[in-house]
Amino acid sequence: MIKQLIVTLLWMSLVNSISEAKMLDLKSNIERKSEDGVTGKVTDNKGAGIAGVSVIIKGTNKGTITDNSGNFQIPSADGNSVLVFSSVGFISQTVKVANQKTINISLAANDKELDEI
Repeated sequence: MIKQLIVTLLWMSLVNSISEAKMLDLKSNIERKSEDGVTGKVTDNKGAGIAGVSVIIKGTNKGTITDNSGNFQIPSADGNSVLVFSSVGFISQTVKVANQKTINISLAANDKELDEI
């Protein structure tokens, strides 16, 4: 009986250790994933966020659009990526990500394009 109790306790201890190791590994993976990619905000020349700006990784079909406040997040962007920011009524810009995790950019109005409408 005591032998069986000791075996059960050892087994539970082993299972608990493995579970803790897996949880630490999972936490580490989640932290690494949250560090990947780029976030930022796109504003106009007055500092107001611009909604609906297309933010694309150049040469790919990966991208996003800014939310109502001008914020964006692209998880798949890395240091080699070049982001293209474009929106109707604004002059497009490209930015090399390099080692940046946050890119805040201001787009200038494209008065010529607005005059043509």
